[in-house]
Order: sequence, then structure tokens, then C-alpha cells
Amino acid sequence: MSAEGLVVFDTEAKTYRPGLGLVELAIGVMAMNPADLIRPELERLALHHGALICLWHVSDIERIVLIDSAFDPTSVRIHLPQGKRQPALIGSVGRVIAARLGLSDDELRTRFARFRWESPPLFDDYLADVRRAAIDGYAFDCGQLYIGVDVVASVICDHRGMPRYGISSITLAGQTDDTARHSAGRDLAETCARLGHALFSTLPDQIRARTPVSAS
Repeated sequence: MSAEGLVVFDTEAKTYRPGLGLVELAIGVMAMNPADLIRPELERLALHHGALICLWHVSDIERIVLIDSAFDPTSVRIHLPQGKRQPALIGSVGRVIAARLGLSDDELRTRFARFRWESPPLFDDYLADVRRAAIDGYAFDCGQLYIGVDVVASVICDHRGMPRYGISSITLAGQTDDTARHSAGRDLAETCARLGHALFSTLPDQIRARTPVSAS
């Protein structure tokens, strides 16, 4: 592999940070915690978009858990504690997870009825957001899960296309406009796609290498 992509120069901070090429190398040579490998991208996103960036682990179809975060120290922000749990299909992360899982409208309606929002959307609007997320790769939640909080999110999928991690960009209402949110969404979707490739593209070969070959 060439040196390109191993480190990235930050033109504003005049510093270097690990690139996704380094993530791919690390995955290939050592058993590192994926959250540690994703961390540099969280920091980049936080500084670039002036937001709190959260990394969520998709534990199953029922729950996601906050496992890491990064923030822009110059921006006013909310605080979310590590270990925070929420239903997997609620909010902006949940809309993208729902899109990736391809659940039926009836299944989504059943789950939606159990969600608790501070300012709940109509189900038809939620469903339209899920369908849009399937196209865009990201979704919004503007003041619905939590009043006064705008969230943009995307997800990191494994080699089967199953959501494994969610990344959300969180700002207070009024800190960003629609253009900025779409810009953040595109960045999140592209970053999650690259991370998914770096973290999971070699997994099938690893599984095959560990599977005993039966004698014929």
C-alpha cells in the first residue's frame, strides 16, 4: 500500500492525523478495538462541522449504546454520557438503521408505537424519512427525539450490509441550517462507507481461514 491515505494533513490546525489507510493496515496486523480505530474520524468530523460527534454500537435490533464521542471545544454543546442506551430505530441513527434493515412498513409501525419522543413525528413522516435514508445514506432528527437538539446520522455496515455502528452529529437548534446539515450528512455517509470497508471488507476471508475443512 502506498503512503497515501495513511496520514492526513489538517490545513487549519497544521497537524497530521491518522488516515483510513492506517486503519486498514491496523485491522490486518493486530486485533484492535474498532472504536479506537474510528476515533480519529470522530475528531475530524467534530472539528470540521463544529458539532458533538457520537459513536453508537448497534447491539441488536432493539438497542444502540453510546461508546465514544468527540467535540469541537469552541462550540456550545450538550453532553451525553458513555453507556447511554436508546431504542435502535428511534432518532436519526434509528432511521438509517431501519433503512438498512429493510423492515416492512407494518413492522416499523409496530415498533414506532413503542417509541418515546419529546416531539413525536407522524408515522408517515418517519416512514418517509426512512425511505429517504435508504437513498441518501443519512437522516435527520430536528427537535423530535429531544426538543432543541438537531441530529444528523449515518451508519457503518459490515460486509453483509448489516448496521454495526452509528455516527451522529449533534448540534443545538439554530447552530446549523439545512445546507450545513446536508453537508454533514454527506460527510457522515461517505465516512461510514469508508470505515465499513476498512473494518469489515476482509472479514469473510478471516472467517473462512478459521473454519476447519472437513475430510472428504
